[in-house]
Amino acid sequence: MTLKPIIVLVNIDEDQLKNGIYKGREDILADCEKQNFAYLELCGKIESDLVELSPEEKEVFMTELGIKKPGIDMLSKIVYDHIGLISFFTVGQDEVRAWTIEKNTSMKKAAGKIHSDLEKGFVKAEVMKSKDLMEYKSEETLKSKGLWKLAGKDEIVQDGDILNIRANT
Repeated sequence: MTLKPIIVLVNIDEDQLKNGIYKGREDILADCEKQNFAYLELCGKIESDLVELSPEEKEVFMTELGIKKPGIDMLSKIVYDHIGLISFFTVGQDEVRAWTIEKNTSMKKAAGKIHSDLEKGFVKAEVMKSKDLMEYKSEETLKSKGLWKLAGKDEIVQDGDILNIRANT
Protein backbone atom coordinates (compact mmCIF):
# COMPACT_ATOMS: atom_id res chain seq x y z
CA MET A 1 0.00 0.00 0.00
CA THR A 2 2.58 2.57 1.11
CA LEU A 3 5.94 2.75 2.83
CA LYS A 4 4.85 5.66 4.98
CA PRO A 5 4.02 5.01 8.64
CA ILE A 6 0.34 4.28 9.17
CA ILE A 7 -1.71 5.14 12.22
CA VAL A 8 -5.14 3.58 12.70
CA LEU A 9 -7.52 5.84 14.59
CA VAL A 10 -10.77 4.21 15.67
CA ASN A 11 -13.62 6.59 16.54
CA ILE A 12 -15.84 4.87 19.11
CA ASP A 13 -18.73 5.99 21.28
CA GLU A 14 -18.58 6.83 25.00
CA ASP A 15 -19.67 3.38 26.21
CA GLN A 16 -17.16 1.63 23.97
CA LEU A 17 -14.43 3.95 25.23
CA LYS A 18 -15.33 3.23 28.88
CA ASN A 19 -15.43 -0.55 28.55
CA GLY A 20 -12.95 -1.03 25.69
CA ILE A 21 -15.29 -3.40 23.87
CA TYR A 22 -16.68 -3.10 20.35
CA LYS A 23 -17.24 -5.41 17.40
CA GLY A 24 -14.05 -6.16 15.47
CA ARG A 25 -11.65 -4.72 18.05
CA GLU A 26 -9.49 -7.86 18.31
CA ASP A 27 -9.22 -8.14 14.52
CA ILE A 28 -8.20 -4.49 14.20
CA LEU A 29 -5.58 -4.87 16.95
CA ALA A 30 -4.22 -8.06 15.34
CA ASP A 31 -3.99 -6.40 11.91
CA CYS A 32 -2.26 -3.34 13.36
CA GLU A 33 0.23 -5.55 15.21
CA LYS A 34 0.90 -7.63 12.09
CA GLN A 35 1.37 -4.58 9.85
CA ASN A 36 3.26 -2.53 12.48
CA PHE A 37 0.61 0.18 12.40
CA ALA A 38 0.19 2.53 15.34
CA TYR A 39 -3.28 2.36 16.88
CA LEU A 40 -5.50 4.66 18.94
CA GLU A 41 -9.09 4.57 20.10
CA LEU A 42 -10.90 7.78 20.91
CA CYS A 43 -14.39 9.21 21.01
CA GLY A 44 -14.74 12.15 18.62
CA LYS A 45 -17.79 13.43 20.50
CA ILE A 46 -15.87 13.58 23.78
CA GLU A 47 -12.89 15.23 22.06
CA SER A 48 -15.22 17.85 20.58
CA ASP A 49 -16.74 18.50 24.03
CA LEU A 50 -13.31 18.82 25.66
CA VAL A 51 -12.28 21.62 23.31
CA GLU A 52 -15.22 23.71 24.49
CA LEU A 53 -14.43 23.41 28.23
CA SER A 54 -12.28 25.52 30.55
CA PRO A 55 -9.23 23.74 32.00
CA GLU A 56 -11.04 23.20 35.30
CA GLU A 57 -14.18 21.84 33.62
CA LYS A 58 -12.05 19.67 31.33
CA GLU A 59 -10.31 18.06 34.32
CA VAL A 60 -13.64 17.28 36.05
CA PHE A 61 -15.17 15.93 32.83
CA MET A 62 -12.18 13.70 32.11
CA THR A 63 -12.13 12.38 35.69
CA GLU A 64 -15.85 11.51 35.49
CA LEU A 65 -15.24 9.57 32.27
CA GLY A 66 -12.03 7.91 33.48
CA ILE A 67 -9.93 9.61 30.78
CA LYS A 68 -6.31 10.29 31.71
CA LYS A 69 -5.33 12.32 28.63
CA PRO A 70 -7.29 13.96 25.82
CA GLY A 71 -7.19 11.96 22.59
CA ILE A 72 -5.43 14.76 20.73
CA ASP A 73 -2.54 14.57 23.22
CA MET A 74 -2.33 10.80 22.79
CA LEU A 75 -2.50 11.14 19.00
CA SER A 76 0.36 13.65 18.99
CA LYS A 77 2.49 11.27 21.08
CA ILE A 78 1.67 8.30 18.84
CA VAL A 79 2.47 10.27 15.68
CA TYR A 80 5.82 11.39 17.09
CA ASP A 81 6.68 7.89 18.29
CA HIS A 82 5.60 6.19 15.09
CA ILE A 83 7.58 8.45 12.79
CA GLY A 84 10.62 8.57 15.08
CA LEU A 85 10.53 12.11 16.44
CA ILE A 86 11.09 13.64 19.88
CA SER A 87 11.07 17.15 21.31
CA PHE A 88 13.62 18.98 23.38
CA PHE A 89 13.26 22.41 24.93
CA THR A 90 15.22 25.61 25.34
CA VAL A 91 14.26 27.93 28.17
CA GLY A 92 15.02 31.62 28.37
CA GLN A 93 13.83 34.32 30.74
CA ASP A 94 10.97 35.29 28.43
CA GLU A 95 10.49 32.21 26.23
CA VAL A 96 10.22 28.44 26.30
CA ARG A 97 10.61 26.78 22.94
CA ALA A 98 10.15 23.19 21.78
CA TRP A 99 12.36 21.81 19.02
CA THR A 100 11.49 18.69 17.03
CA ILE A 101 14.29 16.30 16.10
CA GLU A 102 14.68 12.66 15.11
CA LYS A 103 15.21 10.09 17.85
CA ASN A 104 18.87 9.27 18.53
CA THR A 105 20.07 12.77 17.63
CA SER A 106 23.32 13.84 19.27
CA MET A 107 23.60 16.94 21.45
CA LYS A 108 25.77 18.61 18.80
CA LYS A 109 23.25 17.96 15.99
CA ALA A 110 20.40 19.18 18.23
CA ALA A 111 22.35 22.40 18.83
CA GLY A 112 22.41 22.84 15.06
CA LYS A 113 18.63 22.70 15.00
CA ILE A 114 18.65 25.88 17.11
CA HIS A 115 21.36 27.62 15.07
CA SER A 116 24.17 26.37 12.83
CA ASP A 117 26.74 28.42 14.81
CA LEU A 118 25.83 26.48 17.97
CA GLU A 119 26.57 23.19 16.21
CA LYS A 120 29.87 24.44 14.77
CA GLY A 121 31.12 25.80 18.09
CA PHE A 122 29.52 23.18 20.36
CA VAL A 123 31.38 22.64 23.64
CA LYS A 124 28.85 21.08 26.06
CA ALA A 125 25.13 21.06 26.78
CA GLU A 126 23.59 21.67 30.17
CA VAL A 127 20.77 19.12 30.42
CA MET A 128 17.79 18.67 32.70
CA LYS A 129 14.51 16.82 32.28
CA SER A 130 11.32 18.83 31.80
CA LYS A 131 9.41 16.49 34.14
CA ASP A 132 11.99 17.14 36.87
CA LEU A 133 11.76 20.91 36.40
CA MET A 134 7.97 20.75 36.59
CA GLU A 135 8.20 18.76 39.82
CA TYR A 136 10.93 20.74 41.60
CA LYS A 137 10.24 24.19 40.06
CA SER A 138 13.83 25.51 39.89
CA GLU A 139 17.17 24.83 38.25
CA GLU A 140 18.93 25.31 41.58
CA THR A 141 16.89 22.51 43.17
CA LEU A 142 17.62 20.21 40.25
CA LYS A 143 21.33 20.92 40.55
CA SER A 144 21.30 20.27 44.31
CA LYS A 145 19.49 16.96 43.76
CA GLY A 146 21.91 15.86 41.02
CA LEU A 147 19.21 16.06 38.32
CA TRP A 148 21.23 18.40 36.09
CA LYS A 149 24.24 17.37 34.03
CA LEU A 150 26.74 18.44 31.42
CA ALA A 151 26.59 16.39 28.23
CA GLY A 152 29.14 15.97 25.48
CA LYS A 153 28.64 16.29 21.74
CA ASP A 154 27.96 12.59 21.11
CA GLU A 155 25.44 12.05 23.91
CA ILE A 156 21.91 11.43 22.69
CA VAL A 157 19.10 13.90 23.37
CA GLN A 158 16.12 12.33 25.15
CA ASP A 159 12.49 13.29 24.69
CA GLY A 160 11.68 16.15 27.07
CA ASP A 161 15.26 17.24 27.72
CA ILE A 162 15.85 20.91 28.40
CA LEU A 163 19.11 22.02 26.81
CA ASN A 164 21.29 25.04 27.35
CA ILE A 165 24.04 24.90 24.74
CA ARG A 166 27.54 26.09 25.55
CA ALA A 167 29.39 27.00 22.40
CA ASN A 168 32.31 29.02 21.10
CA THR A 169 30.68 31.33 18.60
